[in-house]
Amino acid sequence: TGIGLIYPDPINGACCGQIFSSKGYQPAFEIMVNKTINRLYEASKQGTLPIVLDVTSCTQTIRGCRPYLQDENQIKFDTLEFLDIIEFAADFMLPRLKITHPKNRIVLHPVCSAVKMDLVSKLQKIGNACAENCLIPASAGCCGMAGDRGFLVPELTTAATRLEASEVQSLSDNNGCYSTSKTCEMAMSEAVGKNYASILKLLDEVSQ
Repeated sequence: TGIGLIYPDPINGACCGQIFSSKGYQPAFEIMVNKTINRLYEASKQGTLPIVLDVTSCTQTIRGCRPYLQDENQIKFDTLEFLDIIEFAADFMLPRLKITHPKNRIVLHPVCSAVKMDLVSKLQKIGNACAENCLIPASAGCCGMAGDRGFLVPELTTAATRLEASEVQSLSDNNGCYSTSKTCEMAMSEAVGKNYASILKLLDEVSQ
């Protein structure tokens, strides 16, 4: 596609911090996001390059972390542009890709953060470009993973995904299931009995 990528160095030991904030570990969350924003500032050449996040829940957390940053990191934060993988794929990748072998029918699961950030229409745009028929289930909702809670209480994800899973399982000619968060993909894979993968994998499968 002619798009170059730069990874933060080091990339280990930093994340969006949601794993801490969702459990109420506020000091740990603040330490983590301050570390991450500082690294992203350096990796983006002081904000001259956009920052792409490939997990949508991380995008939402990072975009909302400014109040928890130290003063110097708030200044850095204000120079940064954060793109979710949905935005990046729809606005930057699709125009550069040649879709040579679209699928017949695919299913997309919009994660909660994609709904909250109003990205579902762009997710649909990606799906429409990659398949003759792209379904976002009418019953789609929270997968119930709740960060990592679903690992500990699998009944939570079973209950949350029951309607959506039934709707997807009713499709006999489904050529693939995709989403934008690994933990959500794991929950939906378990519920539906079919593997959910990243939309990046979808784009790779249908294009040159």
